[in-house]
Amino acid sequence: MMMGGMGILNMIFWILILGLLIYGVYLLIEKATGKSGKESSDSPANILKGRLARGDISEEEYERLKSVLNKD
Repeated sequence: MMMGGMGILNMIFWILILGLLIYGVYLLIEKATGKSGKESSDSPANILKGRLARGDISEEEYERLKSVLNKD
């Protein structure tokens, strides 16, 4: 064996490349299907937070509506 430890390093390199490729495909599929572990940006809670941030509703109205949403 003329390469010595280089064969092991080459194998580790290709395993890492394959792992990155699989992870990239996973991310593309997750993005395409719209599935994510994060809360949807169109959820009622996020819409309510956005309305508060824009100044459309007061803090009192926000708290009242938030409590209505959390009753379910």
